[in-house]
Amino acid sequence: MRSAFSILTYYEILQGLKYIGNEEKIRDFKGLVDKSKIIMLDKDIIERASEIYAELMKRGELIEDVDILIAASCLVKGMVLAIDNEKHFRRIKGLEIENWLMG
Repeated sequence: MRSAFSILTYYEILQGLKYIGNEEKIRDFKGLVDKSKIIMLDKDIIERASEIYAELMKRGELIEDVDILIAASCLVKGMVLAIDNEKHFRRIKGLEIENWLMG
């Protein structure tokens, strides 16, 4: 399976690269994205995200909206979330997480 990015992940990474002004890394990242699938937000993702938000809010474990939307995208599309900073994503029931940086 080819890699995929949430449109929000694309935004987060690109904004960081533009902030540091590293044109080489921007080109490399865009090249990777061009070979990948982009997951756009849709009604099903928004509905699942609102459920996640409500669950986390009731438990007093709320995380940022963008992270909720990324997690909902993975859940709806049946995908694994590959991320280094996994701590707060572990709060989301049913989300499969892989940390590729941990050996």
